[in-house]
Amino acid sequence: MPPSATLLNKSWLPSGPPTSARCCRGAFRDGLTGLFNRRHFDRELGRHWQQTSRADKRGTLAVIMADVDAYKSYNDCYGHQRGDECLRTVAAAISSAASRLTDTVARYGGEEFALILPDTDIEGAMIVAERIRTAVECLGIPHEASSSGIVTISVGVAATQTAQDSDPAMLVGAADRALYAAKRQGRNCICVADLDEAEPTESELLVKRG
Repeated sequence: MPPSATLLNKSWLPSGPPTSARCCRGAFRDGLTGLFNRRHFDRELGRHWQQTSRADKRGTLAVIMADVDAYKSYNDCYGHQRGDECLRTVAAAISSAASRLTDTVARYGGEEFALILPDTDIEGAMIVAERIRTAVECLGIPHEASSSGIVTISVGVAATQTAQDSDPAMLVGAADRALYAAKRQGRNCICVADLDEAEPTESELLVKRG
Protein backbone atom coordinates (compact mmCIF):
# COMPACT_ATOMS: atom_id res chain seq x y z
CA MET A 1 0.00 0.00 0.00
CA PRO A 2 1.48 3.40 -0.95
CA PRO A 3 2.45 5.62 1.99
CA SER A 4 0.09 8.37 0.77
CA ALA A 5 -2.84 5.96 0.84
CA THR A 6 -2.05 5.03 4.42
CA LEU A 7 -2.01 8.67 5.43
CA LEU A 8 -5.38 9.30 3.80
CA ASN A 9 -7.03 6.37 5.51
CA LYS A 10 -5.68 7.30 8.93
CA SER A 11 -5.60 11.08 8.77
CA TRP A 12 -8.92 11.57 10.52
CA LEU A 13 -8.69 8.72 13.04
CA PRO A 14 -7.94 9.93 16.57
CA SER A 15 -5.75 8.31 19.16
CA GLY A 16 -7.53 7.08 22.23
CA PRO A 17 -9.86 4.28 23.28
CA PRO A 18 -11.45 2.11 20.54
CA THR A 19 -14.92 3.37 21.44
CA SER A 20 -13.80 6.95 20.82
CA ALA A 21 -12.33 5.99 17.44
CA ARG A 22 -15.53 4.22 16.40
CA CYS A 23 -17.59 7.28 17.31
CA CYS A 24 -15.30 9.48 15.25
CA ARG A 25 -15.52 7.13 12.25
CA GLY A 26 -19.29 7.26 12.48
CA ALA A 27 -19.24 11.05 12.40
CA PHE A 28 -17.63 10.96 8.97
CA ARG A 29 -19.78 8.19 7.46
CA ASP A 30 -23.14 8.40 5.74
CA GLY A 31 -25.63 6.28 7.64
CA LEU A 32 -27.46 4.97 4.57
CA THR A 33 -24.70 4.10 2.12
CA GLY A 34 -21.63 3.67 4.34
CA LEU A 35 -19.67 6.09 2.16
CA PHE A 36 -17.97 9.15 3.59
CA ASN A 37 -20.35 12.05 4.21
CA ARG A 38 -20.32 15.68 3.10
CA ARG A 39 -18.46 16.74 6.22
CA HIS A 40 -15.55 14.40 5.48
CA PHE A 41 -15.59 15.35 1.80
CA ASP A 42 -15.20 19.04 2.62
CA ARG A 43 -12.43 18.28 5.10
CA GLU A 44 -10.48 16.13 2.65
CA LEU A 45 -10.92 18.62 -0.19
CA GLY A 46 -9.42 21.37 1.93
CA ARG A 47 -6.57 19.12 3.04
CA HIS A 48 -5.66 18.03 -0.48
CA TRP A 49 -5.96 21.58 -1.78
CA GLN A 50 -3.60 22.86 0.90
CA GLN A 51 -1.07 20.09 0.29
CA THR A 52 -0.97 20.42 -3.49
CA SER A 53 -0.99 24.24 -3.61
CA ARG A 54 2.34 24.59 -1.81
CA ALA A 55 4.91 26.41 -3.91
CA ASP A 56 7.24 23.40 -3.85
CA LYS A 57 4.50 20.92 -4.76
CA ARG A 58 2.04 22.39 -7.24
CA GLY A 59 -0.28 19.61 -8.38
CA THR A 60 -3.57 18.90 -10.07
CA LEU A 61 -6.75 17.99 -8.26
CA ALA A 62 -9.98 16.68 -9.77
CA VAL A 63 -13.54 16.52 -8.48
CA ILE A 64 -16.35 14.39 -9.88
CA MET A 65 -20.01 15.02 -9.10
CA ALA A 66 -22.54 12.29 -9.95
CA ASP A 67 -26.31 12.33 -9.57
CA VAL A 68 -28.85 9.52 -9.96
CA ASP A 69 -31.09 10.35 -12.91
CA ALA A 70 -34.82 10.81 -12.30
CA TYR A 71 -34.45 9.66 -8.70
CA LYS A 72 -37.60 11.43 -7.52
CA SER A 73 -39.56 9.52 -10.15
CA TYR A 74 -37.92 6.30 -8.96
CA ASN A 75 -39.11 6.97 -5.40
CA ASP A 76 -42.60 7.82 -6.64
CA CYS A 77 -42.75 4.63 -8.68
CA TYR A 78 -41.15 2.11 -6.32
CA GLY A 79 -41.38 3.65 -2.85
CA HIS A 80 -38.80 5.05 -0.46
CA GLN A 81 -37.54 1.69 0.79
CA ARG A 82 -36.64 0.64 -2.74
CA GLY A 83 -35.22 4.11 -3.23
CA ASP A 84 -32.87 3.62 -0.29
CA GLU A 85 -31.84 0.21 -1.64
CA CYS A 86 -31.12 1.82 -4.98
CA LEU A 87 -28.85 4.43 -3.39
CA ARG A 88 -26.95 1.78 -1.44
CA THR A 89 -26.39 -0.28 -4.58
CA VAL A 90 -25.33 2.71 -6.65
CA ALA A 91 -22.98 3.87 -3.88
CA ALA A 92 -21.28 0.48 -3.77
CA ALA A 93 -20.83 0.48 -7.55
CA ILE A 94 -19.32 3.97 -7.56
CA SER A 95 -17.00 3.14 -4.67
CA SER A 96 -15.77 -0.03 -6.36
CA ALA A 97 -15.17 1.76 -9.66
CA ALA A 98 -13.01 4.41 -7.96
CA SER A 99 -10.26 1.92 -7.24
CA ARG A 100 -7.42 4.05 -5.82
CA LEU A 101 -7.13 4.15 -2.05
CA THR A 102 -6.10 7.80 -2.26
CA ASP A 103 -9.46 8.79 -3.79
CA THR A 104 -12.31 10.00 -1.57
CA VAL A 105 -15.84 8.83 -2.41
CA ALA A 106 -18.70 10.50 -0.55
CA ARG A 107 -22.44 10.85 -0.53
CA TYR A 108 -22.74 14.58 -1.06
CA GLY A 109 -26.44 14.76 -0.28
CA GLY A 110 -29.68 13.14 -1.39
CA GLU A 111 -28.99 11.18 -4.57
CA GLU A 112 -25.74 13.04 -5.31
CA PHE A 113 -22.24 11.61 -4.90
CA ALA A 114 -18.85 13.32 -5.02
CA LEU A 115 -15.29 12.12 -5.55
CA ILE A 116 -11.92 13.75 -4.87
CA LEU A 117 -9.09 12.52 -7.10
CA PRO A 118 -5.66 13.78 -5.96
CA ASP A 119 -2.86 14.18 -8.52
CA THR A 120 -5.31 13.64 -11.37
CA ASP A 121 -5.66 15.74 -14.53
CA ILE A 122 -8.84 16.09 -16.57
CA GLU A 123 -8.03 13.12 -18.81
CA GLY A 124 -7.52 10.84 -15.82
CA ALA A 125 -10.68 12.12 -14.17
CA MET A 126 -12.66 11.43 -17.36
CA ILE A 127 -11.52 7.80 -17.26
CA VAL A 128 -12.76 7.43 -13.69
CA ALA A 129 -16.01 9.22 -14.54
CA GLU A 130 -16.75 6.86 -17.41
CA ARG A 131 -15.89 3.91 -15.21
CA ILE A 132 -18.43 4.90 -12.55
CA ARG A 133 -21.09 5.80 -15.14
CA THR A 134 -20.70 2.39 -16.78
CA ALA A 135 -20.64 0.59 -13.43
CA VAL A 136 -24.04 2.03 -12.48
CA GLU A 137 -25.52 1.43 -15.92
CA CYS A 138 -24.37 -2.19 -15.83
CA LEU A 139 -26.26 -2.77 -12.58
CA GLY A 140 -29.39 -2.84 -14.73
CA ILE A 141 -31.67 -1.66 -11.92
CA PRO A 142 -35.16 -1.40 -13.48
CA HIS A 143 -36.59 2.14 -13.65
CA GLU A 144 -39.91 2.35 -15.47
CA ALA A 145 -40.00 6.14 -15.28
CA SER A 146 -36.61 6.52 -16.99
CA SER A 147 -36.26 6.84 -20.74
CA SER A 148 -33.51 4.20 -20.63
CA GLY A 149 -35.59 1.79 -18.54
CA ILE A 150 -32.84 1.43 -15.95
CA VAL A 151 -31.17 3.51 -13.24
CA THR A 152 -28.36 5.70 -14.60
CA ILE A 153 -26.24 8.60 -13.41
CA SER A 154 -25.17 11.90 -14.91
CA VAL A 155 -21.62 13.01 -14.18
CA GLY A 156 -19.77 16.33 -14.05
CA VAL A 157 -15.96 16.53 -14.01
CA ALA A 158 -13.59 19.36 -13.13
CA ALA A 159 -9.83 19.51 -12.63
CA THR A 160 -7.37 22.30 -12.01
CA GLN A 161 -3.89 23.08 -10.83
CA THR A 162 -4.27 24.19 -7.24
CA ALA A 163 -3.13 27.58 -5.99
CA GLN A 164 -2.93 29.10 -2.52
CA ASP A 165 -4.85 32.22 -3.56
CA SER A 166 -7.89 30.31 -4.84
CA ASP A 167 -10.80 28.52 -3.18
CA PRO A 168 -11.34 24.75 -3.47
CA ALA A 169 -15.09 25.40 -3.48
CA MET A 170 -14.74 26.72 -7.02
CA LEU A 171 -13.69 23.25 -8.16
CA VAL A 172 -16.83 21.69 -6.67
CA GLY A 173 -18.94 24.43 -8.22
CA ALA A 174 -17.39 23.80 -11.63
CA ALA A 175 -18.03 20.06 -11.40
CA ASP A 176 -21.60 20.74 -10.32
CA ARG A 177 -22.17 23.03 -13.32
CA ALA A 178 -20.85 20.28 -15.57
CA LEU A 179 -23.36 17.95 -13.92
CA TYR A 180 -26.18 20.35 -14.85
CA ALA A 181 -24.91 20.27 -18.43
CA ALA A 182 -24.98 16.46 -18.45
CA LYS A 183 -28.60 16.57 -17.28
CA ARG A 184 -29.47 19.02 -20.06
CA GLN A 185 -27.84 16.77 -22.64
CA GLY A 186 -30.21 13.92 -21.84
CA ARG A 187 -28.69 12.27 -18.74
CA ASN A 188 -26.55 9.12 -18.47
CA CYS A 189 -23.56 11.02 -19.81
CA ILE A 190 -20.46 12.94 -18.70
CA CYS A 191 -19.66 16.63 -19.14
CA VAL A 192 -16.38 18.41 -18.44
CA ALA A 193 -16.43 21.73 -16.61
CA ASP A 194 -15.57 25.08 -18.07
CA LEU A 195 -13.96 26.76 -15.08
CA ASP A 196 -15.01 30.20 -16.38
CA GLU A 197 -18.69 29.28 -16.77
CA ALA A 198 -21.30 31.23 -14.81
CA GLU A 199 -23.32 29.88 -11.90
CA PRO A 200 -26.42 27.84 -12.84
CA THR A 201 -29.79 29.52 -13.22
CA GLU A 202 -32.92 28.46 -11.34
CA SER A 203 -34.21 26.67 -14.45
CA GLU A 204 -30.97 24.68 -14.62
CA LEU A 205 -31.39 23.71 -10.98
CA LEU A 206 -34.86 22.37 -11.79
CA VAL A 207 -33.43 20.26 -14.64
CA LYS A 208 -30.88 18.75 -12.26
CA ARG A 209 -33.49 17.91 -9.64
CA GLY A 210 -35.41 15.91 -12.25
